Amino acid sequence: LRSPAAFVRTASPEALFAISGISQYAGAAIAVTLFQELPPATVAFFRVAAGAMFVLAISVRQLRGWTARDVRAAAIFGIATALMNLFFYLAIDRLPLGKSVVLEFIGPICVAAALTRTRRNTIALLLAAGGVAILSGVEIGGEPLGIAFILGASAMWAAYIVLGRRVASLDRGLSGLAVGLVIGSLVILPFGLGGMGDVFGSSRLLTQCVLVGLLSSAVG
Repeated sequence: LRSPAAFVRTASPEALFAISGISQYAGAAIAVTLFQELPPATVAFFRVAAGAMFVLAISVRQLRGWTARDVRAAAIFGIATALMNLFFYLAIDRLPLGKSVVLEFIGPICVAAALTRTRRNTIALLLAAGGVAILSGVEIGGEPLGIAFILGASAMWAAYIVLGRRVASLDRGLSGLAVGLVIGSLVILPFGLGGMGDVFGSSRLLTQCVLVGLLSSAVG
């Protein structure tokens, strides 16, 4: 059997996209149920930290020869990723999941707009933007804090895309993601301390939190 790292290197983009999408939504569904017992920030921390441990475990052999420049690039990427997850979970605790996901696409659409070079891509971008406007249906006055969090998550998603390209150019494989997630999890750790006692005091909650990290960060 091939290792997970080998599968990621050789799988088709279509297969990776399908697996990622299914995994992301499964992880989000588990996370939302955890909000009834844990602060969203605690769940966000475990999403990033558990994901970091899984990715680190399968890429540990790629950690040799890192330079300070490599670590800085991975750190900035990891912090953006961690903040994206933190803001997203704080948002979906206040807004419907479906509408939050739609609004979060504003960031990637802005990145696509900045990189658009052809008329065909411009038309596709305008259609996507229109779809976001129609499907979101969220009134700013209804949940201003939730809107602020989801826009923050959207901005961090845009940064994730741009910075992820830089980390990929380092040619460090999955270890770049692992190092970034480890650093990112340390940055958002203070926000997640509130529910730590509950998580480590319940094997069920700990298992679910780790599963969120596996599905949403390591696989997704």
